Amino acid sequence: MTDESSQTVRSVVLSASALGLVWMGDGLLGIVLPLHAASFGIALPWVGVVLSLSRIVCIFGYGWIGGLTGRFGGKALMVGAALTAAVSTFLYGLAQGLMLLLAGRCLWGLAYGALNVLTTVYAFSDGKTAGRLVGLSRAISTLGNAIALSGGALATAYLGPRDVFLVLGVIGLFAVPVSLALPALRDISAEQATRSRSRWKPSLFNMLFFTLMVAVDGSLPMTLSLLFAQRFSVGSALLTAGLILAALRATIVIGSLIGGRIVESIGANRVLGISVVSITIGLLGVAAGFIYTGTGTIIIGRAFLGTVGRVLVAKQTGGTNVERASAYWSWIDCGLAAGPLVVGALFVPLGPTGLYSLLALAVTIAFAAYAAGIVRARTAVVAPTEAL
Repeated sequence: MTDESSQTVRSVVLSASALGLVWMGDGLLGIVLPLHAASFGIALPWVGVVLSLSRIVCIFGYGWIGGLTGRFGGKALMVGAALTAAVSTFLYGLAQGLMLLLAGRCLWGLAYGALNVLTTVYAFSDGKTAGRLVGLSRAISTLGNAIALSGGALATAYLGPRDVFLVLGVIGLFAVPVSLALPALRDISAEQATRSRSRWKPSLFNMLFFTLMVAVDGSLPMTLSLLFAQRFSVGSALLTAGLILAALRATIVIGSLIGGRIVESIGANRVLGISVVSITIGLLGVAAGFIYTGTGTIIIGRAFLGTVGRVLVAKQTGGTNVERASAYWSWIDCGLAAGPLVVGALFVPLGPTGLYSLLALAVTIAFAAYAAGIVRARTAVVAPTEAL
């Protein structure tokens, strides 16, 4: 391995590790808060608002990341975001009422936006689009989330729903020295890059990933604990949901490690198609009442999405790496923010069957539109060639 390659891998490992360390608190809050809202001093209807707020803040924050990176540098922004994220986790543990929770979610939204975009850019900042580096980054960053969902759910039973976040806040502080060890971030300069499209201009690619995030990462974590609470005690429901979501994150880790090679072998869009079909079947399975097999099928399909999405973003043209990644994550987090709101509005009137059937239909339509767009684009390229 050359010195340059070794430096690139080191950058990927460090940046992803920083994100993974601070991601623990956010991951655990999604399953703890719906079942322990009273312990945090809020009513259940506020849970969806609290969980969605960070995504809303993050969405608007993405628009500032390019300018802040150009002014202060990617490394300095990573350090500041890591510290801010750790503070947000401490606030979850200290919260006894709505205001501190909202403050913590606002801080997390700002920090996560910067960490997520910059971690993505570190994965292809050398100008290459190798799926293996993207997969490695995704695997490492997701590992912390998986650990929190499994071990954190168990620790909640012993430490309590609030004190567990104080422990995770201490762990998150280690992301600061990890970020300090990063090299300076290399990116395409504004002079070299072609003009980027507005990050809010919808594309079939962005709409597909928006819909997938609404259906999977936005809705599944919140509904799982509620579904299992209908069958088990609150403690058992929390532990079961935590273990399933931990399995989701663990599968993403494995899928990210092997997904890069698979993407390079058979193509990103083929892997994307297989993932979407698996997710759709899983959503229909949950709708039919097969919670374990349905979520298992969703987990398998979800495992490769992170790698595929990043690889497809890296292949896009227009704008700097930071600008393209910011646009991609803006639509991802729009879906993540909309998910809890959709669940809060439709879970009771539609029930699990109606809600998951509707999500499966939305994913199917979004992917059909994306696939049709690819066919049209290829036809437009081939047709002039045949005319000549």
